[in-house]
Order: sequence, then C-alpha cells, then structure tokens
Amino acid sequence: DYYGTKWAQIDEALSSGKIVLKELDLNWLISLKENSKDLVYKTIFLDLPISELENRILQRQSNIDKNELEKRL
Repeated sequence: DYYGTKWAQIDEALSSGKIVLKELDLNWLISLKENSKDLVYKTIFLDLPISELENRILQRQSNIDKNELEKRL
C-alpha cells in the first residue's frame, strides 16, 4: 500500500487503457522514477505561495512544532 493506493489497482487501470492520475510527494516521485522505468508518465508540479502551504499545514495540524513546520516547508 502506498498512501491507500495498491499497485494492483494502478496496474489494473493501466492494463485496461485508463489514464491514472495520482498525487505524489517528491520523495515518492523519485522512488517511482527509480523503480518503474517501464512506466510512461507525466509530472505536473504546482507552485503555491509559501504562506498558503503554511496555512494548509497549520489547518491540518494546529499543534505542530516550529521545527517540524520548517522541515515541511
């Protein structure tokens, strides 16, 4: 399982000719590129203002400490 999506689900969708859209963090994307060289994919990066990213993190985890917040940003 990768954040709730099973590889079998992705493989089944691709095998049936469907286009799969998946939100990934950067670390997962790097792993995908290294381990799935036969997979054809496109990447789209969203560039949000840092203040928006900070607000989203704080809404999800209002008790996050300053070091963890800086790490995520």
